[in-house]
Amino acid sequence: MKKICFSTLGCTDYSLEEIVSLAKKYNVDALEVRGIGGEMDNTKIWCFLPENAEKTKAYLKENGIELLSMGTSACCDAIGDNDGEIKKICDEIDVASRMGFKFVRVFGNSIKEDYDVVLSRVVRALTKLCQYAKDKNVDVLLETHGDFNDEATVNPVIEQMKEFDNFGLIWDIMHTDGKYKENWLKFYEAQKPYIRHLHIKDHERSPWKLVNIGEGNIPVADICNYLEKDGYEGYFSLEWERKWHPELCCIEEAMDAFLKTVN
Repeated sequence: MKKICFSTLGCTDYSLEEIVSLAKKYNVDALEVRGIGGEMDNTKIWCFLPENAEKTKAYLKENGIELLSMGTSACCDAIGDNDGEIKKICDEIDVASRMGFKFVRVFGNSIKEDYDVVLSRVVRALTKLCQYAKDKNVDVLLETHGDFNDEATVNPVIEQMKEFDNFGLIWDIMHTDGKYKENWLKFYEAQKPYIRHLHIKDHERSPWKLVNIGEGNIPVADICNYLEKDGYEGYFSLEWERKWHPELCCIEEAMDAFLKTVN
């Protein structure tokens, strides 16, 4: 049976109680957090503050909800040469550790100059973050996002990070779809030892438009069913980007479409 979760990116204005109620409505037992109660800075979310942490964890345990992945917007291409910016992400790792998150999400992001130069910065940032997170029981996951969305850009990162047990990937199937389309299996087979988490979105390719899961051009059901049969042990997570695309429907409607397609 597939393990299902959703990102709070689709309901960033919801309180923790509203998010938990939504999770219980859909029999979801894990959350991916990207904003709660209108606050997007993980270090400022009230229920994650040190003075509220134990109460929050007790409330989540009482309701059978696990905190799975914390979404940061850290772009390793930009912070790799800046120890001050890396420290800010370490502060988020501290929050993740305090709250019991398994994963922290980061980006490689853009390749606007020589790839080897960018790769060096990305690997430096990831190395420092993984070193810091190791004793915090947190894994640092690089999302397939932006220009880091195919084998040519992701494989060299993996090659230099494979010594770190707490490094892995989030496969965002929309961000790789632009390169692979129906050949998604090629990317999956190359990366599957490192894929710890799955972001599910759907879109129309031309003209580009985000749509409900199952209504676009991405073969979502085929991908999810294949991974389940192939022994993928992670979660299938709805990343509904209503925060960035307010024209999208509410997360409840999106969840209905998501579960109908994935299950």
